[in-house]
Amino acid sequence: MRFLFICLLAFCSLPSLAAEPKVTVSLSNENPLVGQVTTVKIKVLVPTWFAKPLYFDEVDTVNVISVKGNKSTYPTSERIGSSTWTGVIKEYPVIAMTNGRFELKLPTLKIHFMDENNQTVEREVTPSPVTFNATLPELAKTLKPVIIAQNITLQEEVKIPDELVAGQSIERKISATITDSSALFIPQMMNTANTEQQQSYPITATSNDTLNDRTGTLTGLRTEQQDIVVKQAGNLNLPSITISYFQPSTNSIQTAEVKGSQVIVADPPASLKTWLWRTFFAFIGLAIVWGGYRIGQFYWLRYQQSEYAHFKKVIQHTGVNKAHYGAFIAWRNSWQTAIEKSEALQQQNQSITLYFEQALYNNKAVPHDFTMLLKQFRAALKNENKQQKDVLSPLNP
Repeated sequence: MRFLFICLLAFCSLPSLAAEPKVTVSLSNENPLVGQVTTVKIKVLVPTWFAKPLYFDEVDTVNVISVKGNKSTYPTSERIGSSTWTGVIKEYPVIAMTNGRFELKLPTLKIHFMDENNQTVEREVTPSPVTFNATLPELAKTLKPVIIAQNITLQEEVKIPDELVAGQSIERKISATITDSSALFIPQMMNTANTEQQQSYPITATSNDTLNDRTGTLTGLRTEQQDIVVKQAGNLNLPSITISYFQPSTNSIQTAEVKGSQVIVADPPASLKTWLWRTFFAFIGLAIVWGGYRIGQFYWLRYQQSEYAHFKKVIQHTGVNKAHYGAFIAWRNSWQTAIEKSEALQQQNQSITLYFEQALYNNKAVPHDFTMLLKQFRAALKNENKQQKDVLSPLNP
């Protein structure tokens, strides 16, 4: 009797055992390369149909990128025994950022489905963790940073004013497209350092990945943009940009590059304020030049009327003529007072004057040492003038 009762219980429990959902986990590649996609696939099957939509939490762990696809969850069905089970497949495309062993803990699933009596059944199932090893080819280890991709292309967009002058800005945009890897592996491409010639204002870089649901190809795009304010005229260099990466299909290092360029920067046009200041300083400069000219002219005229200038004209003449004699008279008159006070000077004056008059009116030649006589006469005049100044006038009582 007891045996029959146990058998009856076991028989009654068979439908409920058969009604338990089936959860399986698979991995597309247990040894992916660093930066390459491997897909964790969770398949959930129920014997009837789902009473509520099945919700899957995201998978997240250190140094692993979780790629979001547009159709990462999709329905399925499978024949089990004599019945067809309804199911859902969830795919988690993940990318290892470094080499090593990784373990992914999958989220607990709350499964709601109908049993054979149209009653809602709720189950909580935690899939087993999945592990994989990310590897790094020897050639790729030479790269800093390490990037493994099928292809990387760089594109540049530069917006420059037609006539670039100091004070204006240049807009430079660099886009990097990476195939079979994530855009998060693309390093910073543009230099943001400031110099005496330029001031850089970077705009926040953007990175996004797109997974092709049909082919399973991952494409990443990183975009950097900056406004460069030019502070000085001259030649502004926009530096070249290069990214080296390992290409698995050819087992080689490839390089993507945007070549640099040089931009000519002109001086900015002067503002009204600058023109006013320039005009002011130009006026000041002209006033200084004119003032200097007038002062120079004044002193030059004074020099022309000086005793030394008259004497120089006298001794510079090579022949006696009216101009020569006129210069002598003008010079001698400047010493008239000294001559009148000295008989010796009067005699010298008469002698030299006679030489002039004979040469001028009687065509007689002056003595060969006539210039020396003139110099001696001047020296005697200066000496006489000095002696007269040294004599003190009597004091008034």
